[in-house]
Amino acid sequence: MGLGTLRRLTGACTLVTMIGCGDAPRGAPATPATPAANATNAATPATPSMATSRGDSAASPAAAAVVAESGYGAREVARRRCTEGQRIFWAAFRAAALGDSVDAVVARTHFPFAVRGMLDDDPVRRLDRARFRREWPALLAADPRTLGDTGTGDTAATSMRALLARHAEPRDPWCTAPGQMNVGTFVFLADGDDDTRLRLHEAVAADP
Repeated sequence: MGLGTLRRLTGACTLVTMIGCGDAPRGAPATPATPAANATNAATPATPSMATSRGDSAASPAAAAVVAESGYGAREVARRRCTEGQRIFWAAFRAAALGDSVDAVVARTHFPFAVRGMLDDDPVRRLDRARFRREWPALLAADPRTLGDTGTGDTAATSMRALLARHAEPRDPWCTAPGQMNVGTFVFLADGDDDTRLRLHEAVAADP
């Protein structure tokens, strides 16, 4: 997966760019133990890594799952909160998608709609409303696990429809920023400052 795609899905840092984002590289070796001055002295304990010293190792299992995939520190994940507008939009979009109301889904979608591949150099397809209507069933059937657990916290959902059905409320890690939600293969962006006016902007596909 390309760096741009990962950033788009996670909203910020990835594991391979953690240093540039002001975080310690995960998996960095601990400071080597200091050799004993003589045979009777115990070795100096290894210095804990920055991630451990910041308390990331004490993250809840749910937060740890997000950290493992997205590269966020646990504190960053814990700060995320869905706004009331994002919750209102989620309820409306979910009802439209699960109710098979394509017209209502189209009304909450930005056009041209982008279908991106998993790599940055994959072609991007732009769908108009007519083509989106034809491809909507396939987009809804896409397996979010294709991308790993990109913050969904739900590896049991085998399709975007199943993910929508399993969550009447959006999970806070999905709300990456005001005016943005990343849910499985779907990316939602607000057309303005009002989170209730979020729109489905793009989807990531294994075979675009």
